[in-house]
Amino acid sequence: MATKIDPTTLLSHPIPVRNLILQIPPGILTPLLTHHAQAFEPQDAIVSSITPEGLTVTYLQPLREAWYNPIPRSAFIPFTPPLPPLPPPASASESENFEWEEICAGRLREMSCESGKVIDDRSDIIVRRYLPPTSVGSFFAMGWFVALSGLIILWIFRGREAAYVGPFLADHVWNAQWKFDVTAFVHAGILVKKCRDVVNLAGRLRVHGVDRRRGVWALWLVNVALEGWRCAQRFEAEVRRVGRGMAEEKVKGESRKGK
Repeated sequence: MATKIDPTTLLSHPIPVRNLILQIPPGILTPLLTHHAQAFEPQDAIVSSITPEGLTVTYLQPLREAWYNPIPRSAFIPFTPPLPPLPPPASASESENFEWEEICAGRLREMSCESGKVIDDRSDIIVRRYLPPTSVGSFFAMGWFVALSGLIILWIFRGREAAYVGPFLADHVWNAQWKFDVTAFVHAGILVKKCRDVVNLAGRLRVHGVDRRRGVWALWLVNVALEGWRCAQRFEAEVRRVGRGMAEEKVKGESRKGK
């Protein structure tokens, strides 16, 4: 079955785009929307336009709460690298139009296949909220990291001339070059570890459907960059909580069916 298309705009497309839109199967669009637009089980995908730069698709995003209507959304999925320019409408031959259609169709198949591989490991447990730190240890770890980073930056750029703390650092903390070198080396190791924490949590956020366009995604990553493993543990606890809630809802639903 071909992808749906708005009949009011079909004739406004160039011939190769028009022909291609009518033949795109929904099975190609679903992985693309899930991967590139963070859509979850999108419905009624409609191709709005195709250009050498990308594909525009409108779709309905269902909500987990079945009593709410799906939300209409639109997504632009870029071609990287861009496709060749469209043949000129006035002078293009049938073979030129067909060649562009084949190039675009091949790219869409490749992108859909790659997207399918990425989303294969996604979970049906969707995390929708951010949990801030609450323990004294978390706040101490974040404060210490920020303070040490600030002092190192001040020392590198200002040295003894740094306002308020420069003389103290020069006389009592880094009064020998090797002391600063050791501190910087240890701090560099901490930065590498925190970068790894951010990359790992970003992968977990993707698995559990956290939308990159929303503040929740940024809050989790900023927090793990400052706090480290405690933030990652908090995220996993939230995953377990959501999973337990889904299991309980499933049991309740089955019990209602049995009555």
